[in-house]
Amino acid sequence: MCGNFRNPGIYLVVLLVLIACKEEDPVVINKLDPALKQQVEQMEGTMMSVILRTEAELSNGQESKLVSLGVVIQSRTRTVYVCRIPSKSILPVARESFILGLEAPKELKPL
Repeated sequence: MCGNFRNPGIYLVVLLVLIACKEEDPVVINKLDPALKQQVEQMEGTMMSVILRTEAELSNGQESKLVSLGVVIQSRTRTVYVCRIPSKSILPVARESFILGLEAPKELKPL
């Protein structure tokens, strides 16, 4: 069965993420981009680089909530934040109502 797939390990990781998240609200899961979903299982127990998008600029209370979840904001541009987040805090951060989405950083490729 796995002979038809180029990299069956990726499918296994995606399956594990789906199983781990099966009890989670689909709205929360949909806040995570596919690349980030894959990385969460691969990088369990580590700090992850994440691009976080919010409805509006964070209030002091919202920022404090993120800090309490272990989020380290490295830079910000209005409603886009580049952060380091513990892998175990990805879903708790996504549950926050002011969070629109979380993405894995994109790899830059030369032209």
